[in-house]
Amino acid sequence: MLNKKEFINVVSGTTGKSKKEVESAVDLVLEGIKYAYKYYDGVKFVGFGTFKKKTTKSRMGTDPNTLERIKIESNVLPKFIPGAELRGIFA
Repeated sequence: MLNKKEFINVVSGTTGKSKKEVESAVDLVLEGIKYAYKYYDGVKFVGFGTFKKKTTKSRMGTDPNTLERIKIESNVLPKFIPGAELRGIFA
């Protein structure tokens, strides 16, 4: 798996853009996705995939230290659903 720095190097090498330009573009896209999560239900890139909010239901769980039953509150988590084009890479 590539980390952010390695990803920037790969994109820079394949596009001919400077690492600074690519890093700026990557940061802008990531900030845009975070903004969409915060103020909207997410963001969809047709063919690539959808970043959306997933709300978990509250449920009962067990505290592993005391084995006492506890209520786990509902939560909102980020979720990514790959689009057809991205899924096609793995077919």
